[in-house]
Amino acid sequence: FFVPIKIILKLLVNSIIGGAALVIIKLIGANFGIMLPVNPVNAIITGLTGVPGILGLLIYFNLF
Repeated sequence: FFVPIKIILKLLVNSIIGGAALVIIKLIGANFGIMLPVNPVNAIITGLTGVPGILGLLIYFNLF
């Protein structure tokens, strides 16, 4: 019973950290013309994949 709760809590914490990373990148990137929208889907992607997810989102939103 505690294993699913542990996984959900880890996903939630990682998503919050991912959201914070997105906000920081958005604030710093605004000075350099880098656009990265902050929304729940991007926070979850960043929370699940970490730095590669942030890099992937940056590439996706700035090249396409």
